[in-house]
Amino acid sequence: MTRPWHLSAIVAAVVLLALPSTGLGEQDDNSAPSVVILPPKLPLHAANRTRIAAELLCDRLAQEITVTGLAQVVDRSQLEQVLKEKELLSAGSITSIVSYDAMVRVEVDSDGLVPKTHVKLIDLSTGNVLGQKTFGWPVREEDIQPISTLLCSSLKSAGEHGKGKLKVRTLGMEDVGIDVRMQPLGVRLVKMFDEALSRSDRVLLVSHLEAGTGKEESLLLLMGLSRLPGGRHFVPQSDATIELRVKEKDSIGKSFEQTTVEIGVRLRKGADYQGDWVTTDGKVSDFDRLIVLAWEKLSESLSEVRSDAATKRLDEMVLRRKQAEAELKAAKAVDRNQPRDQMALAKLVHIEAALKIDPTYESAAYELICELSHIV
Repeated sequence: MTRPWHLSAIVAAVVLLALPSTGLGEQDDNSAPSVVILPPKLPLHAANRTRIAAELLCDRLAQEITVTGLAQVVDRSQLEQVLKEKELLSAGSITSIVSYDAMVRVEVDSDGLVPKTHVKLIDLSTGNVLGQKTFGWPVREEDIQPISTLLCSSLKSAGEHGKGKLKVRTLGMEDVGIDVRMQPLGVRLVKMFDEALSRSDRVLLVSHLEAGTGKEESLLLLMGLSRLPGGRHFVPQSDATIELRVKEKDSIGKSFEQTTVEIGVRLRKGADYQGDWVTTDGKVSDFDRLIVLAWEKLSESLSEVRSDAATKRLDEMVLRRKQAEAELKAAKAVDRNQPRDQMALAKLVHIEAALKIDPTYESAAYELICELSHIV
């Protein structure tokens, strides 16, 4: 029997991979990047044993990364000193800048019927995920090496900014929060635009970063990232931004599928907007086609993007939706003669698989909420 490293809990730890720099947090003259492991993020009322288990996980990852020789691991006392110097920097006493390459999040969710550990490495210059994988929880001894391998192999591509490419980011949906019915459409619109951007060879997609803890927030501020209003979201620098919105135009006496909606797209390069909102109208039932039309209109103003990128992505999303529908169908076909806990677990496995295949699948999200409410 394999001995786990952790007790069950919801834990999130953050690992920052930083290049050595002069000034704050200065390291020895070595070409290897330095790795900073922040204290884990714990539930508000986490038990002491949970806190200890989380610390052990962070310590073990630090040991494994050190053994590889591919990075310098900064101990926590050095980290605390960096954060203190950050406070002095804010007061104007220090003018040095620290440069960071990547951030690894290890998030463990043991509240669900299938406990999981999610590991991600995020490029801090773009906010994009360089590598990710899901493990069981508690983490087994044989999982430690694959986690370390994931971090070290993904680190090799950190900081590659894509010379000669236009750095573009999409902004959050404009006013979509005031209309709950438009939210799934807004999510699908942003997802398709982001993935179409990532398919354009002359574009480098820039994503938002959300600080998980106060200390992570301080570090992101220290490296000069801009904070978005109203929270802990930060954005790397970009050459252009794309604003998106979805508005309900006419729904009186109509089903949701027959409701008329408007997609709006506005492009800004540098500090200047490239004209007003460019709109595309149509029915909800034709929403994916509307997205393609909106993308084609954008390509007329942004020559760096591929005009056919949205069409190709749509073809893939149609296939994913069919696969997700098959998983949801399998969830509904689960044997009802087995014990309720086992039946719920079997259904959740299929429902979560459907959402992993297609995160914008509204029916699967609804079934997940219903199933979880029954369990609670």
